[in-house]
Amino acid sequence: MSLYCGPYSQFIERSCVISQIPNSESAFQISRKYATHPHLAGSNADFEDAKTLLSLFQNEFHIRPPHKEPVFPAGSKESRDATLGLTSKHASSHQKKRPTAWIDVYYPILNTPLNRSLSIVNDQGVVEWEADLEEDGDVRDPEANKYRTSVPAWHGLSKDGDIIGELIYANYGNQEVFFMKTVFFEVGLTPFFFFF
Repeated sequence: MSLYCGPYSQFIERSCVISQIPNSESAFQISRKYATHPHLAGSNADFEDAKTLLSLFQNEFHIRPPHKEPVFPAGSKESRDATLGLTSKHASSHQKKRPTAWIDVYYPILNTPLNRSLSIVNDQGVVEWEADLEEDGDVRDPEANKYRTSVPAWHGLSKDGDIIGELIYANYGNQEVFFMKTVFFEVGLTPFFFFF
């Protein structure tokens, strides 16, 4: 594949090349490669993904892998030395001439559910409806279908317990609907997922 960006300076030419690298097909392929399996933060799969990306960086940037795998506890002397080695002030003459890559290991605090349910109960406490919280998975997407129950649905970092309140229809649940329900119908709402 050849690429022509016009008769510009080296900087403009490099910028042109870089701007043409990501495209919808390459983004799709990368997404399929790195996001088609469960990799919950702090899991073994997450660590394996980090090692895969380390290998990618080593290959793409021609970084010679060291004898010992460069995996350091975050904040350790090895991690600090690797980070400080990125700047010319602290870099050795060997580091100044070559790119480097390593993995810092963090220990994220992420709760996962023991039990979870979503039910609508009547005034007598009898369940009228219970949600199926398992993801269906699309049979046309083999990986999504295969791993559909690997990471359960839950509201991360939320407190355990029951939430009781009136059931109110909110259509798509956008900001305007919540505003209308709150102001015009004098209903107090606490949305759990509110993204704008």
